[in-house]
Amino acid sequence: MLKRFVDGAEGQPFYQKRAPDKRPDWLRTVTLSFPSGRTAEEVVVDDAAGLAWIVNLAVWNCTPPGAVRRSGPPRRAARGSGSRAGVEWADVRRVALE
Repeated sequence: MLKRFVDGAEGQPFYQKRAPDKRPDWLRTVTLSFPSGRTAEEVVVDDAAGLAWIVNLAVWNCTPPGAVRRSGPPRRAARGSGSRAGVEWADVRRVALE
């Protein structure tokens, strides 16, 4: 999820969950599936060009899918003490380090 500050640092941000329709062909996206059956195409920032592109959109914060959000920043990748949806904690830790 992209947290965008299009009115500057003092303005109200908004959250953009899905990849914009108008984006460069080279920008990587991934389609996420949810338990409800819905899907969403989201931006994958995995290189300097992708980072520069989202910064140009006034994105100051990215929240990974599945992060627990309350009033503050994301606290953990998944709830509970074990694996979630067939994903082992070793894989969650590896992805977090990436």
